[in-house]
Amino acid sequence: MENSNNSGGDKQEEEEQSIEDLIIDVECEELDLNHRRIAKIEDLEPLRCLERLYLRWNLIKRIENLSTVTTLRELELYDNQITVIENLDALVNLEILDLS
Repeated sequence: MENSNNSGGDKQEEEEQSIEDLIIDVECEELDLNHRRIAKIEDLEPLRCLERLYLRWNLIKRIENLSTVTTLRELELYDNQITVIENLDALVNLEILDLS
């Protein structure tokens, strides 16, 4: 008889995806990473032309590591797990921020 006590608690961690694991054109101006189970904003340093970043419906808990994407004009982070709005000072060109 098989042990059926596996509640699937580890499954969420296994399915989380890292931005680093994705193949992204460093010249892109728009990046859509919706529904990717991304837990952390990171590895955006090479994206010097990025103007629009969509990270809706992910597992992000903190707004962080955005200081290098100063070209960013639009940032969508709604339907994540963010509880504190912080670390946006470097985004001097930001016009649209959606955290709803």
